[in-house]
Amino acid sequence: MNEKKENMKKAIEVILPIVSNLSSSQWERLCSLIRMYYTNKAAKIMLDGNDVEKLKKMLHEELLRF
Repeated sequence: MNEKKENMKKAIEVILPIVSNLSSSQWERLCSLIRMYYTNKAAKIMLDGNDVEKLKKMLHEELLRF
């Protein structure tokens, strides 16, 4: 299996348990924030370790602030 397919297979295995515990609106909010972060990094194809840490911080601030 090529690397892209293997990465996607792993992502599916990780995402499905998460999706099953979120409402539609929670999932949409999460996707929206991640999409926004990628848009701000438009020149990048993938996020690096530093970007992932910043994304993690942003998700915690936005989704767990209440």
